[in-house]
Amino acid sequence: MALHIHLNQSEAPRDVQALRQVLQAVDPAAIRMLAVLGKTEGPASLEDRSRHEAHEEAARVIEQAGGAELLERSWRIFSTGCEGIATPVCIAIADTGVVGQGTEAAEPGMAVGAARSAAVADAERCTRSHVAIAADCVRQAMANGGIAPQDVDLVFVKSPIRQGTDGIGGQHARSTGASRGSAALGVAVALGECDLASLPEDPVLSVPAFASRTMAFSGTETDCVEAIVFGRRKGGDRDWLVTQVVLRDLLDVDALKRIERPAGFEPRLVFFKAGIPADGRLRGRRTTVLSSELPADKQLRAAASGFVAAIFGASDTFISGGAEHQGPDGSCLCSILWQHGL
Repeated sequence: MALHIHLNQSEAPRDVQALRQVLQAVDPAAIRMLAVLGKTEGPASLEDRSRHEAHEEAARVIEQAGGAELLERSWRIFSTGCEGIATPVCIAIADTGVVGQGTEAAEPGMAVGAARSAAVADAERCTRSHVAIAADCVRQAMANGGIAPQDVDLVFVKSPIRQGTDGIGGQHARSTGASRGSAALGVAVALGECDLASLPEDPVLSVPAFASRTMAFSGTETDCVEAIVFGRRKGGDRDWLVTQVVLRDLLDVDALKRIERPAGFEPRLVFFKAGIPADGRLRGRRTTVLSSELPADKQLRAAASGFVAAIFGASDTFISGGAEHQGPDGSCLCSILWQHGL
């Protein structure tokens, strides 16, 4: 597996220079799978157009380079909100390898797989059906990359937001958190961390189950579930690596300080999912994250941006707020993309 990865600090939502660089460096016809991840600047509301702009521009650039065929082999996940001191970023990943080749390699390397579901009906969103659809999508993404569940390091998953208020899950209408939670539970099912049959028809925020290796997103620019899986397998690219650590909470500096740099590798990008306990308290002390007029996600991203930048000495980080079913209550996930030989 040969991975070609480029990153750029974005000047605007439509700035997908990393994608252009990948498509200039690689013959589009040779690309097996193309993934674009971006953190865009915007108000981070349901009506925020920054994700749409980035999504549309990436699609235009991809189709211009490789036509509809390459667009079908591409995945685009954009998350909005760069509050605090986080620098907007874009990362593009092209896989020009063939899954199954090079499996004689003694040491595993990084592999990436991706998949998308069919459109999810509004009545299914934020229900157990939504979880099942997400789980199947993640399984397909693992198969696409030749990655076994135990070798998955990080799953990016995005799903649509519920609009209607009728029926099961109707109380989650227009809830970004409920959509994220549904997708995260799907990841947990796919990775064997949760049994689908044990979940009620309306599982979101009503069960303690969680996925330990995922960052979930939601948006109005998609009507399906999309998953991008990072992991390891024999024959993977040894120049790249993703590691992760779970933080007890947003004050767990020690967990980040314990991260060891793999020999010969340098960090390229930090992915961080910020959470807060369901009662809004941090180590027993009251906060107003869940009770003020400012949305919790925005507060979490702003707080995490300073926390993470201070530890790693860089502001170009991919920070997301809202960790519903993405770890133990109140926990945070930090994943790092490393490159060898810089």
